[in-house]
Amino acid sequence: MSFKIPDNLSAVLDKINKGNQYYVLGGLILFVFLFDYFLLMRPQLSSSAKASQEIKKLAGDFKKAKEDLAKSGGYQKEVDRLKEKFESMSRKVKSKEEVSLILERVSRLAYKNGIKIDQMVPNSQEIEVLVKNNDRSYSALPILVEAKTGYHNLGKFINDIERDDMFLTVDSFTISTIMESRQLEVQLTLKAIVFE
Repeated sequence: MSFKIPDNLSAVLDKINKGNQYYVLGGLILFVFLFDYFLLMRPQLSSSAKASQEIKKLAGDFKKAKEDLAKSGGYQKEVDRLKEKFESMSRKVKSKEEVSLILERVSRLAYKNGIKIDQMVPNSQEIEVLVKNNDRSYSALPILVEAKTGYHNLGKFINDIERDDMFLTVDSFTISTIMESRQLEVQLTLKAIVFE
């Protein structure tokens, strides 16, 4: 194989000392390499580095999206469970207009447990607002109950009140004995959760 060197380049190489020709050739090769690196390869390398960072970011976003998609089924189950719980709780809370239903329910529970109610009065003067928002206001309505009963029947009644389908709680009570009787006089304050 023979290379044809242009005449003017050949004349310049002849002037250079035989020992220095290798240095000049090495310098020329180094120049071509640096020229190629700084003008051609460096922009390509920087753009490929940017592309690599974007690929990593997209891979991370894709992985997160895939995980979120896998979790969405669990989120939907949780939303359904909370909706069901909310509906169940909503059935337990009555409106302020349905206080008569609450009183009737307390009366039935008392009758079921052998308690004789002397007086039962909702105390709307001492109603306590629990939560208020734009749509509704939830309040605790005290219901004063005076009754006569025995210890066991009172315990059953209180248990039934606490476990009832309506939001009823025993807030306070006092017990006193009736002379010459096994009966007790009981004054209970129940709290019913109502909304307006």
